[in-house]
Amino acid sequence: VRLRSSDAFGSAEESVDIRKQRRVLRAARGFLARERPPGHSQIRFDVVAIDASRVPAAIRLIRDAFDAS
Repeated sequence: VRLRSSDAFGSAEESVDIRKQRRVLRAARGFLARERPPGHSQIRFDVVAIDASRVPAAIRLIRDAFDAS
């Protein structure tokens, strides 16, 4: 989930850059290595982007925003 109250530094979607994606991937891989949940061989990463500069806030769901490759 990414929230922006203004677009001065880019949109909420843009803030999920390659560096952020790598951090999330590393955390997910660590979690899966420790927990080994049964039946969870696929990983999907969605992003919820919230633009709070609008009234009401604009909320956008991006399914499969990035993958583990």
